[in-house]
Amino acid sequence: MLKGDLSKKKLINFLLTEYKIENVFEITNINKGTENFNYMIISKNKKYVMTISKTNLRTINAYKSLITFKHSSDKLQKLVKNRKGGIFFYLNKKISFISEFIEGSEPKNVSKLDCFEIGKFISNFHKNTCKCYISNPFNLRNLTKKLKKNIESIRNSDKLHLIKIKKVILNIIEGSFYKKLVSKICHCDFFKDNVIKVEELKFIVIDFHMMSFESRLYDICVFINDWCFKKTSLNHNRLIYFLIGYFKKNKLIKKEIVLISKFILIVSYRFLVTRLIHSFKNINFKKKPSSYFKMIKYYQVRRNSFVLFLKGLFNFINEELYSKKN
Repeated sequence: MLKGDLSKKKLINFLLTEYKIENVFEITNINKGTENFNYMIISKNKKYVMTISKTNLRTINAYKSLITFKHSSDKLQKLVKNRKGGIFFYLNKKISFISEFIEGSEPKNVSKLDCFEIGKFISNFHKNTCKCYISNPFNLRNLTKKLKKNIESIRNSDKLHLIKIKKVILNIIEGSFYKKLVSKICHCDFFKDNVIKVEELKFIVIDFHMMSFESRLYDICVFINDWCFKKTSLNHNRLIYFLIGYFKKNKLIKKEIVLISKFILIVSYRFLVTRLIHSFKNINFKKKPSSYFKMIKYYQVRRNSFVLFLKGLFNFINEELYSKKN
């Protein structure tokens, strides 16, 4: 029996009947993901991944919006259509779909050029995904409700952190600066373990379940925290090349660049919240709550120097990319 109470024999029969997949001889669990169940499907000639979502309608809306995204489509996981041309089906009353298995690995030795290419991809993604509204449970506006629901069930040592975080987030998202930010459909979970490097400077982005309509600074700040921050310091070179790549496809205004210094605190708090809640529920993540406490302290202590760096970077990118065009 597979996790999710699925019969392997029935599942194989379903796949052979509904899909053009020949000779399925093995299905195994993949221990990845808190928002879904994942299974490896091994057939005679190919490997696939079947995902059973815990989020149903939101999953359909998220992946439907991807179908409209034609730019850089070679960098997205490829969904497999069934014999009738459909993508989604129900298993155990959960929305499910199949994608092609991607041979590769999580990026480890990240180069400056990797950051440049990823900057271009995220910029393209923000610019060209469909104009629709998608929200996830940890959308910044939903986050305070999530906090209220979980605060009473958290141990006292962490409860004080969550109460403080709720106040900080409310003050920021109700402020005038947040309402003026440009919002787009964002991936919202752009961690290294959601990117598969298939060869040098070529990668595939997966797991779009957390997509949401947010400020485009959201994805930028998630990238900075996971790809550019190590232990107690920021890799400025990676950030520089990432933003140069972003500007190649989609320009940020100076105010947005400067506000990264403030917005990155919101994003750090947002993921600290989920780490605290999930650690109480014994769900493990690579980045522990302590990692986010270190990030938050770093950004708070170095805020002025970080703002100066961002301003200088904005001026440099504008001069290098746009003045030469004119």
